[in-house]
Amino acid sequence: MRVKANYTVFPRKMKTGRTIYYYQCYDENGVRSNSHSTGESLKTLANNKCQQLLKEGALIPAQRKKIMTFGEYAQGWWEWDTCQYLQSKKHRKGLNQDYVDGQRQFMINWLVPYFGKMRLDRITREDCDRFLTNLPEQETKGRKYKSGRITASTGKKLKESTANTIYGTLRIMLKQAAAEKLILFSPAETIEKLMAVEKKVGILTPVEARGMFAPEMKSAVPLLEGGQQAALGAAEKADKKSLEKFTLAYELAELANMTAAVTGMRIGEVLGLKGSCIFENYIKVAGQYDENHIYRETKTKKARQIPSSPTILDPLHALKELNGDGFLFSDDGGATPISRYMFRKALADGLSRIGIDAEEKKERNLTPHAWRHFFNTTLRTNDVSDAKTQALIGHVTNQMSDRYTEFDTVTFTEVRDIQDSILLQDKPVKQADQKDSGSQSDEADDGDGAGDRGRKPGRIRWYGAAGRGVSRRVSIGSREKRRHV
Repeated sequence: MRVKANYTVFPRKMKTGRTIYYYQCYDENGVRSNSHSTGESLKTLANNKCQQLLKEGALIPAQRKKIMTFGEYAQGWWEWDTCQYLQSKKHRKGLNQDYVDGQRQFMINWLVPYFGKMRLDRITREDCDRFLTNLPEQETKGRKYKSGRITASTGKKLKESTANTIYGTLRIMLKQAAAEKLILFSPAETIEKLMAVEKKVGILTPVEARGMFAPEMKSAVPLLEGGQQAALGAAEKADKKSLEKFTLAYELAELANMTAAVTGMRIGEVLGLKGSCIFENYIKVAGQYDENHIYRETKTKKARQIPSSPTILDPLHALKELNGDGFLFSDDGGATPISRYMFRKALADGLSRIGIDAEEKKERNLTPHAWRHFFNTTLRTNDVSDAKTQALIGHVTNQMSDRYTEFDTVTFTEVRDIQDSILLQDKPVKQADQKDSGSQSDEADDGDGAGDRGRKPGRIRWYGAAGRGVSRRVSIGSREKRRHV
């Protein structure tokens, strides 16, 4: 009697030319069901999927719950109140709002338009791979987060690193779907990331940095000087109070850049400095002011203290007297800090004053974050231990400290001393051990070949059998033997 199989797997060619394996099974009355897709293009994977469905009692479609589309699944995602993933990670990873907003916008801008109408169980590995591969050909979207809306294109192509980040959002969501047993497994897990070419953040030399913050430079307001007549004309149309506020904000931005250069703080940490964080001989980094104008904890969620000299603390104490315990770099009495635009503008103008134009600035990638690289490198160049450097900068691994270090190898003068020691001093000659031949003969065999057994590498071997003649020593490399002549 022939035993009826639980299911039958067979291929079916799609209109697109792809071959997808389908299966048929029997209900409790022995009636064969209609064919259903496994979503797999390989028979082995299709059989595995059917076996899994059989174990879960979901092989017969009527026994399954309705499979939602990706767009339906995405509803409520990246919202603290409705997203199960965020609820599970809230007290584990300590995710911040800025990260959550970014992930949600990735989902709205990229994932839902591509996968929105696909059923979760119909999303295949090939779909995920095609999505990631095509991302660098797409135009970037604006970074301003809009609730539930796709942001406008910027006209620039996506970087490979950004494409990998977007794909990471998809991977998180599909992995969570598998954890919730909405799908058997995540098809996004085995896709290799794109090879991203990371552009190094440049740093200034100590001479360049000192030039930017020389006393005669700190009081200058370039927008009100010779080469900026257009800006001057616009300022003249404003009232005197607005002009004074603009001048104050600009000078605050210059001091903020100097603070970043000698503390290695992130731009958000500098702008987030409050009067309550300035002490007699150190600065306490307790939070940051992010791009969404929200004051929150630092990136590592740990406060740190940076010992500082009067050169930087004196002007900060002066700002503390002006703004109290509010934001230090503030032009409205400490209520809010100056804008990031003003910080970047002061940096660009300062670079211009020391001869670094916009083209060179772009080529060297001199951004506000370059101050962290500058301070990190300066500390390590001056032999500050890695542990102390990490404590000051706010890094948690040696690998991150290495990434932020850009040594100028021309300053490694100790290398010259090492080179001279190699070329100008006699090389030490390793002297071979001289052993008494008599003692060696004592360890040799007595003619019956017993000395060969248990012989250690490098030992002198004697051919002492009668009638074999006289033996002599032959040196081969660092090893000595005796051979018959």
